[in-house]
Amino acid sequence: MEGRWDEAALFAALISGSLMKFAFSYFSWWKRQKSLQYVGEISELYIYPVKSCAGVKVDQVECSKLGVTCGHVSDRFKAGNKGTHFWHAHSGVQRADGVFGPLVVRLPRTIDPHSALYDEDLTEHTILVTDWLGDLTVSRFVAHHHRDGDNKPQSILINGKGAYQLYGNKTTNETFTPYAVFNVDKGRRYRFRVASNGILNCPIQISVDDHNITMITSDGRPFEPIEVETFIIFAGERFDFVLNARQAVGNYWIRAAGLADCDSSFKGAHQLAILRYRGSAKDEPLEEKGYNASIRTGKLLNPWNRKKDDMNVPVVDLVNTDPNNAAISKSTADVKFYIGMDFNKIDNLYFHDPTYYPVSAIEYNKHLYTPQFNHISIEVPPAPPLTQLDDIPMERVCNHTTHTDCTTRFCECIYLLKVKLGDVVELVLVDEGFAFNANHPIHLHGHAFWVVALQKINESITLDKVKEMDRKGQIPRKLTDAIRKDTVTVPDGGFTVIRFVADNPGIWFMHCHIEYHVEIGMGLVFQVGEPEQFPPKPKNFPKCGDQKEEDGDTGANTTSCPRWGYSSSACGVSATDSLIVFVALVTVLVSTFTV
Repeated sequence: MEGRWDEAALFAALISGSLMKFAFSYFSWWKRQKSLQYVGEISELYIYPVKSCAGVKVDQVECSKLGVTCGHVSDRFKAGNKGTHFWHAHSGVQRADGVFGPLVVRLPRTIDPHSALYDEDLTEHTILVTDWLGDLTVSRFVAHHHRDGDNKPQSILINGKGAYQLYGNKTTNETFTPYAVFNVDKGRRYRFRVASNGILNCPIQISVDDHNITMITSDGRPFEPIEVETFIIFAGERFDFVLNARQAVGNYWIRAAGLADCDSSFKGAHQLAILRYRGSAKDEPLEEKGYNASIRTGKLLNPWNRKKDDMNVPVVDLVNTDPNNAAISKSTADVKFYIGMDFNKIDNLYFHDPTYYPVSAIEYNKHLYTPQFNHISIEVPPAPPLTQLDDIPMERVCNHTTHTDCTTRFCECIYLLKVKLGDVVELVLVDEGFAFNANHPIHLHGHAFWVVALQKINESITLDKVKEMDRKGQIPRKLTDAIRKDTVTVPDGGFTVIRFVADNPGIWFMHCHIEYHVEIGMGLVFQVGEPEQFPPKPKNFPKCGDQKEEDGDTGANTTSCPRWGYSSSACGVSATDSLIVFVALVTVLVSTFTV
C-alpha cells in the first residue's frame, strides 16, 4: 500500500522508529521514495544485513550503490538473516535527524532456539534508543568543528519519546513530552528487542526497575541465555532479552542512561520509559527519575571500557548456540590485518589550517583531534566501486602499507584492503586510547563476524605493543562457540579480534558507528574477490561520478541529479516554508504469512 503523508506526520513516524516486520525466508520488496526540498539533497538507506535473492546482501551506501536523489529505487531481497536489525540513512548526518527505524525478521517458533524461554514476542515490545542532540545535527556538527560548539547529546529518546526539561512547565516542573509505555500481563514472559541508533559517543545502559533480564541474542544471532541486572548497548548494536513479569502489578521505570560523552560530567543524558502491568493505574512510577538513579549496579553485559570480572561480562564470553564454522576454527586465518585507532593530533585540513590555526598553536580546549584507522582518513569514492571500479582513480586508493608516514601529517585516500573470495580474514582492532577515555563501536557491512578475543589492557596501549603480545602468543583466540555479530566495541587501551569469512563478493564498508567519526573519515573498505566475481549490475542501473552528462544521453522526461551526475525518473521539487526539509517515504510489501 502506498500513499503520501504530510511532512510533519511523516517526520514524527520516522523519529519514532517506524517498524518493518518480515517473515523469515519470505521475499520482500523495499521501495524508497524521496521528495526534495533542497536541490542536491541525497538519501542512502542502509538495511542491516539481509540477503537478497541473488545471495548478495542488501547495502545502500556510496561504496555499493547510489543514493536516492529523486524518484524511487526498489530492492528485492529474501529476509534470510533472522533477528533484530534496523535501517537508517547513510548519507551525511540524516540518520541523526530521524531517518531510521527498527527491522525485525522473526523465526518460526518451531525453530527458534529460545522459544521455550518466552511466551510473547510482540511488535510493540521493540525498543529503539538514540541519543538526542536537541538541534539539527548538521548545525551541531559545524558548530563543533568550526566554532566553540560542543558534541554532547542533550538527552536520549526511547522510540522517539521521552520527557525533557526544555518542554515543560518551569513552575510545576511538569513535562509535556510523553514517555514510551510497554504493557505486560503478570505471569507472562516477554521477548524485548532493543536496537541502538546511537549518534555520538554515547553508549547506553539499559535496565528495568525490580526486574532482572535474560539476554538471548545480539545483532540477530543467538547465544546461551545469561541473566543480568543491566546491559550496555553501543551504536549500531542490537540485543534481545526476556523479561519475566512476575512482580506486583504496578508501573516500573525502564531506564536508559548515557555513558561516556553522555554521562553526568557533561549533560547527564538519560531517559525513561514505563513498564506497565495491566490492571495498574496509568500513573508514573514513584521512584527517582534522575541520571544517577539510572545507573543500575549488578551483573552487567557488554561493559564500557572496563576490565572483565564477575560482574562485567564482555561479549566475547557469550556462547554461540549456532553450529561452529570449521573455517573460523582453524588456528591461523588466511589473512590478518592490524587496525589501530585513536584520536590523532594532526592538522586535519578540513578544520585545522596548518598556516593560520594549526592544532599545535591554539588553546588546548579548542583542539580538534581526528579519529582515524591507522592514521588514515577515508575519502569517499567519486563513484560506487561495486559497479564502477574502473572509474576509481587508482592514485587515490591506498592503505597503511602505501601510506606509512601519516603520524605527523594528514593522510586521506580511498582506504582499501583487498582479500580473496573465501578467505578467512582476521582483524586485530586496537584502540590505543591516548587522547580520551572513549570507545569506537565498529560495524562491518556485508558480513557478520565472530568475536574471538576482546580485552581492555590499560588506560592506553600502542599498536606495536599489541602486535608484540600477539607474536608471543599472549592473545588467545576463542575459536569454538564464539559469538557472531556485525557491530562490536573496541575498548580504550585494549583490543578486539574478529574473524569473518569473505564469502560475499563486492566492496564493503567498515566504519566507526559514531556519526561524527565516520563523517570525517573513520572508515575503510574491503574488496572481496575480483570484479568478475561481483554480482552483475541490474538492468538499466545508472552510472554516476565525476563526469559530465552528454546531451541526449538520458532520454525524455528525466531530471538530472547533479550530486552524482546521473538521471532518474522525473520528480517535482517544490519550495516550502516548513522547517522539515527532508522527506523519505518507505513502503514495504510483505507476505501476509504470519509467524
